Amino acid sequence: EYMDKHWDLLGWSLLPDQYNLVVQVRDVGDDTRSWLEINREAVADFSHFTNGYAKYINRRYDRRGSLFARNFCRSLIPSRSWLVHTIVATHARPLQASLCADLREWPHSSFIKMHLYSDDPLRAKLVRLFNGESEFFRQHSHFIQRIAA
Repeated sequence: EYMDKHWDLLGWSLLPDQYNLVVQVRDVGDDTRSWLEINREAVADFSHFTNGYAKYINRRYDRRGSLFARNFCRSLIPSRSWLVHTIVATHARPLQASLCADLREWPHSSFIKMHLYSDDPLRAKLVRLFNGESEFFRQHSHFIQRIAA
């Protein structure tokens, strides 16, 4: 609702104490606004999203106050190889936090879409980005072996 006009979601992982999103900013096309103005609007919309989420959680669980400890962080990903690495690292966060023993066990991640939803648009994007499903799983296995060592 808030962010579809700004970006395409490429990967995500939700953990009890954090969430990680990997997004690709949409091409602004013939928009005459400056990058600063476009960025400011995206940040404002993301703020509305997180504030709405915090209000929902506070109402749902009869609590008050801030839900998030810090402001969100963002990083520019300079290359396709770094993007692939970032998505794999995002998917591996539950393993690194000892929340699961296998990525297929963690339901709160875009990794699970590769196993369960063959017609999901995000799955198709990931397959293209990784140059195939087998390469997607190979990259994940390689990363997991490195963090386990």
